[in-house]
Amino acid sequence: MGGDETTMPANTNGMEYMAQAMQMSTLFQSNAMISQSQLQASTQMQQANLMYMQQTESLDVKRDIAMAEIDYKREKAEFNHDEAMKALDNEEMEIKLEAEGSDNINTYNPNPV
Repeated sequence: MGGDETTMPANTNGMEYMAQAMQMSTLFQSNAMISQSQLQASTQMQQANLMYMQQTESLDVKRDIAMAEIDYKREKAEFNHDEAMKALDNEEMEIKLEAEGSDNINTYNPNPV
């Protein structure tokens, strides 16, 4: 049984490559997990910003409605004031006409012939 019993140096390159591949795989997984957590954080921040914007818009709408109601009340008050002033003016005019009418009662003829 003869065989060559010379010793060959062990091929450690394969093991080194496998170790490097494992290390690269671990780094890749780690980077993927970090990227995923960053994406989740970014998404949560975006959602928080959207909620804040909606709340702000809601407050703006409420403020706009309140301001419109105040404007309406002002216009209504001005209208009521104008109507009251017109009523007073009409009353004053009626008094003046009645006073003038009593002075000219003999000259007024509603049915001219």
